[in-house]
Amino acid sequence: MVNTDKVRKIIVVAGDVTMDWNIARREDYQGSGLVWNAEDYIRTYSKPGGAALLADLISTMAQQLNREESPAPFSVRGIEPQKSVSPDDEQYHHSYAIWSLYKYDESSPEHKDVRVWRVKNYLGLHPSENIKNAMAERWKSVEADIPQSILVVFDDANLGFREQSVIWKKGLAFSSEQSKPWMILKMARPVAKGELGALAIS
Repeated sequence: MVNTDKVRKIIVVAGDVTMDWNIARREDYQGSGLVWNAEDYIRTYSKPGGAALLADLISTMAQQLNREESPAPFSVRGIEPQKSVSPDDEQYHHSYAIWSLYKYDESSPEHKDVRVWRVKNYLGLHPSENIKNAMAERWKSVEADIPQSILVVFDDANLGFREQSVIWKKGLAFSSEQSKPWMILKMARPVAKGELGALAIS
C-alpha cells in the first residue's frame, strides 16, 4: 500500500506568532447616561495570530483542495501554539482589539436589520522581551519538513523573526541534490529590511 503522506505536497508556514485578544463589546445603552448597567456586556476571546493564523488559513484552503482530489495532495505544516495562554505569557507577543456590532449594509433593504461584529479599535501590541527561545522551539517544529516541501511561507511582522538568522538559515541550507521549494515572504514595514529581507531580494 502506498503511503499517501509521502507523496503529498508539503507546505511549510513559519514566522512571527502573536496571541490575538479580541474584546467583544456590546453597547446597547451607550449614551443613555447610565454609568453602569447589566445589559452592556463584554467578552474576551483569544486566537493565535501572525504565522499561526496564516497557517490555519492556508490549511483550510488545502483541506478544500484535498476534498476535491484523491489522494489528498496537500499537507500544511505550521506552528501550533499551546492551547491555554494567558495575557502575561512571555512566549508570545500579545495583540488587542475591541470589536463592536455594526449594521451589515444600511443601503440594502435585505440586510438593514442584520448586525455583524467588526473591529472598532485596534488597541495595540504588547511585545514580549523574551521571545527568542520560544521562537527557536517553534522553528524546530517545522524545520525538518522544509527539505521535502514545495512551498515555504514566511510571515514576518517585524517582531523578531527576520533578525533570527541563526534559527532559519539552517533550515534553508539546501544541498546541491535537493530541489529547492518556492518561497513566499509576507513582510510588514519596513519592507525588505533585516537579514530575512536581504535574503528575499538577493
